[in-house]
Order: sequence, then C-alpha cells, then structure tokens
Amino acid sequence: MLGRKAAVRDQLTLHSTSSEALIVNKWKSDRYITFVPPGESGSLLSVVDPQLHAERRRLWEPSVTSKALRVYREVIQNRIQQLVSLLSQHQQEDINLSTWFSYFSFDVMGDLAFNGQFDVMRSGSMDFLNNLKGIKKALFIQDYMMVFTWLREYIPLVPQKYMKAALWLRHFSTEAVLRRMQEGSKTKDFYYHLLNEEKLDQGSVLPLRVLIREAMLIIPAGYDSVANAISHTFFHLLTNPVYFERLRDEVDQTFSNVDEIYLKDDLQNLPYLNAVINETLRLAPPLASGTQRYLPKGSANGGVMLGNTWIPEGTYVQIHTYSLHRNPKYFSPDPEVFQPERWLDKGYNTDKSAFIPFSYGPANCIGRQIALIKLRKTLCVLLKTFNFELSPEFDINKWNEGVMEQFTLGRGDLLVRIQKRG
Repeated sequence: MLGRKAAVRDQLTLHSTSSEALIVNKWKSDRYITFVPPGESGSLLSVVDPQLHAERRRLWEPSVTSKALRVYREVIQNRIQQLVSLLSQHQQEDINLSTWFSYFSFDVMGDLAFNGQFDVMRSGSMDFLNNLKGIKKALFIQDYMMVFTWLREYIPLVPQKYMKAALWLRHFSTEAVLRRMQEGSKTKDFYYHLLNEEKLDQGSVLPLRVLIREAMLIIPAGYDSVANAISHTFFHLLTNPVYFERLRDEVDQTFSNVDEIYLKDDLQNLPYLNAVINETLRLAPPLASGTQRYLPKGSANGGVMLGNTWIPEGTYVQIHTYSLHRNPKYFSPDPEVFQPERWLDKGYNTDKSAFIPFSYGPANCIGRQIALIKLRKTLCVLLKTFNFELSPEFDINKWNEGVMEQFTLGRGDLLVRIQKRG
C-alpha cells in the first residue's frame, strides 16, 4: 500500500482487494470531471454521482443487450474479414501489427457507433494515425491533471501540439455525431439507442453537447483498449512460442476451417483462449492506473475501514489495477511473468476477485462484452489463417518504450512477418 498527502487533498493509492468495496456505490472523484464545464453534463465516464450515473447508464444498456450483441457480431466479423484480406497482401513483408490493430479497431468502433463512417484500414493514413497518437498524449496530460488537480494551473505550459490533439478529438467527435444524426441508422449501432431512434417522435434523450461528449469517450476508449489488448496478446504469444502453439492447437482442434469460426456466435468456451486473454489483461489492463473514488464529507462513522486501513471522510482513493494485478498475494508464483496456465492450473495462486481489467461494480466498463467478442474472434481467425514470426527488425526495447500509461496503457511497435497457412 502506498500513501500520499497531495497538495490540495488527501489521496491514498491501494493495490488490495479490500479497496473494491469502495468502488461500489461510492462517488467518483473529481478526477472524472476535470475538463467538464461547470453546470454541464459530461460523458458516462464523467458522471460522478452514483444515482445520476445509474440513470445515464440505463440509457446505454439497450446498446449492450444480448440482442444488440448479435448485431455487433456480424459487424465485427465483416471487419475481421477485411483485415485478413488486407494482411494477405503483405505476406513475408515486415508489418507493424500494432498499427494494423489500431486501424482495425478504429474501423470497428466506427461501425458500432457511427454507421461505419471510417475506413482507416483501407486508407492507411499516417496523418490519421498520428492524430490518434496525439489524442493519447493529450489524454495522458489530462489524466495527470485529473489525479493531481494542483497541476491545472500549468495548463498554459502544455505543448500546443497536445492541446491541438484534444481539440481535434472534439472536432472529429462533433462531425461524427452530426453526420450520424443526419444519416439515420443503417444498423442498430450505439447511437441508434442513444438517439432513441425507435421512438423518433420523442426526439433524442440526450442533448447534442452530451452526445458529443459521449463520442469523445467512445472514440479513444472504443478503439484503443481493444487495439492494445490484441497487440499485447500477440507480443506475449510471439515472445513465448510454447504458448502460441498451445493456443493454436486449441483453435485447430476446435475448428476445421475459418468459416466455422465465423459461424460460431460465442467463443467463450475455449479454455486456453480465455486463459491467454485473461493473462494479457492481467499484465496489460486497459486503464492501468485504475479507478478513483471519493468518500464524501459527512459519511457515516466519519469514514470506512478497508481491510486494515482506515479511510477517513474526504479521502480520494486510487485503486491501482496494474499493481493489484501484479501483487503476489493474489497472483503467484511469478506475478510479473506471462503464464496463461495460472488460470487453469490449481497449483497456482490465482485470486480471481483481484482481477478487474474492466473495473468493478455498477460503474464498470459497459463495453466489456463487446471487447471480449472482438478479442476472441479476431485472435481465433488470425491464428487459423496465418503463420506469424517476429521480424528480425523487431526491437523489444522499442516495444517496451511504448508500454507506458497514457490514459490507457500504451504499446510499442510490433514488427512481424506473416504467411498464409496451407
């Protein structure tokens, strides 16, 4: 446990499962509303009051029902087929999987939210990719200012290129929402539900400025978290060939051809596939810094006991996912090492209650099931279609340089060579 008295508030960082009790039905901290103008409502992520958050989340829930997921599976499958087709044109070349997965995930996000407005995989625009990287750096700076609020007075010193990236995200989100509203629905995407298009006579249930803020959440969270997870999965598999072969054996034994994978609605019953995904998300959680909660003044008993730690009212508590997932108390032996077997072998100490890559409780990631569908389907299809090997030009130091907290966890260049399987 690490403690800190911040310049303007009491703040405590925990990496213990006892902290999870604070996530449930407690206020989010003002970390989440740093850049929301006073009197305005931000995205779902920025709603700090538990009751108001529950009300906003109910507007989102129709977009993640089992019925909605059936629509998304077809959309995701179409983009996976496009990814396979485009990758097939680069056999035996050095390709950067991190870049391809960024393009792929961005296009899927655009299909699921904005009527398929984007086709970044086909255009391969480096300017577009640089804008996406700029957004991550802007969010990184924003995140620091959300955690350490006294830094906000230094906003004028932030390099203009990062501020421009943040402005680009707002402009891009505004255009995407306006175009989506003008076109109407082609499929029952996220905005089909957020715009309440089943009941057009009642209009939108959210004002335009809030719909734009939701887009500013959907775009970075919807594309980057999945691109990050797929990239990190391939990094671990290709640097640990034994695990790569074991996973591919499971895929080959389950499916005789790729079409069978496409026809399978759910892939959650492949044990080693799930073990690989869980182990990747343990070591590389989408939001490594975790979540932050606030115990308001006037709380019952003046605070709360978390394990052996007394949390007084008025304290901000950071539940640090990266540290929690590597705590030997919950994951041993070798908590720093990629070992998918820890999810299958009872000889390992694996405390699943300490595994919270999508956060925990009523404010957890609402897109969790969509992310897992994309991960499982994409991994199975690619492993069934291609042979992979690290390029001689792959530099693990450059990969590691990219793995840093930038609001979401980063990733480096993953240079590989592929060849279609016979």
